[in-house]
Amino acid sequence: MHLFLTSSNLTLNGQYINEENGFRSLLFDVLPHHIRCLYIASDPSNTIHNDEWGNYQKKALMNSHFLVDTFTVLDDRNKEKTEELVKESDLIILGGGHVPTQNKFFREIHLKKYLKEYEGVIVGVSAGSMNCAKTVYAMPELSGEYLDKKYQKYFRMILDAVKNEYPLEIEWTNRRG
Repeated sequence: MHLFLTSSNLTLNGQYINEENGFRSLLFDVLPHHIRCLYIASDPSNTIHNDEWGNYQKKALMNSHFLVDTFTVLDDRNKEKTEELVKESDLIILGGGHVPTQNKFFREIHLKKYLKEYEGVIVGVSAGSMNCAKTVYAMPELSGEYLDKKYQKYFRMILDAVKNEYPLEIEWTNRRG
């Protein structure tokens, strides 16, 4: 499995996959020529938002010269097909959004179980990246969370069983001057 954790995988205008620090090139290196993409939503019930963000991701991939054969949004409409959709995907994008809501959805669809044997590419975006950590502090974001004494701030995430078998090499290039 190749795992990319990002705050955002798109350029500021949302039209392309980000080229900063060679990210787009790295994706080209690890993805097949034709890709089958699965976009996993952060809020499974907000289907209009999910389709909108899924379309942004798909257009950015295509504008960046990736050949997208299939693009599927995974949310409440098709969650019963999670195992099949994961197995059929070369690229999984874990969307951004509200960390606790997404974490609850990932647990509901047993995503951790289906990713254990996954050999494709995963791109985490914002909350999607946070939900790949072993344990993360999820800062209160929504109205009332800060004052809610029962708000759970620490979460065990979906990929805590994934082991990095190779030393992680990070090359940092400051391209802003």
